[in-house]
This record gives sequence, structure tokens and C-alpha cells, in this order.
Amino acid sequence: MCVFCASSSRLPEVYRRAARELGAELARRGHRLVYGGGKVGLMGELARSVHEHGGRIFGAIPRTLVDRELAYGPADELVVTDTLRDHNDTFSSTTGRTTAASASTGSAHAAVLGRQPPGRAPTPGRNVGSQPIQ
Repeated sequence: MCVFCASSSRLPEVYRRAARELGAELARRGHRLVYGGGKVGLMGELARSVHEHGGRIFGAIPRTLVDRELAYGPADELVVTDTLRDHNDTFSSTTGRTTAASASTGSAHAAVLGRQPPGRAPTPGRNVGSQPIQ
């Protein structure tokens, strides 16, 4: 399951809790988390929760973020890409389901448009969270 989510650490607890709950549920159902590879914000909350509940993690992260020490090192598989386009293409080739656990339109936009190859319709998914995206 590919999850696009925020990297901000300044989000309200309700979002962090939703990310942890999603991580636990993904692990419980035996889904592998495919995500942006970060260790901060909702990405970090989600990844840590998946691991805490026995799940597996695939992360794809741009080299610039690895250089800034923002990668989730314990990921079961971590692909470092040279460009953001390569980063998004990695998601398209890795999973068929997408969801967004975000508090911003940026993650939701990436989930719907950023991972789709040209001419391909968005993959069915849903937004996860306790608050509507604004």
C-alpha cells in the first residue's frame, strides 16, 4: 500500500495518531508500506508504527533528503533516487494501491497526480485522517 503523507513535525496530535493507527492496521493486514522513506513528521510516525507492529517497509527517497539525514534508516528496503520524478516513478512501479494520510493538499495532490504516469488514470485510493484536508 503506497501512502503519501506529510513530513512536517508541527502537525496536531490527531494527525500523528491517525498515521500510527494506519501503520498498525497496514501491518495487521499484512500489507507492505510503500512511502517516501522519511523519518520525520507523519512519514516517521507511520513507518515506526508499521515496524512496531511487525510490518515491512519499502521507502523511496530523493538523495537530497538522505544528505540532510531525513531518511528512515530501519526501512526493510530504501531506494535512493536522484530526482523527484524518479522518486515518483518508483512508487508507480512498486504498488497498485494508494492512500493519503495528510493534513495538507500537497500530499493529497502527490497521491492523486504525482505518482501517475502520463495518460494513466489515478489508482483508486482514499484519504485517511480524522480531519478533512484543507
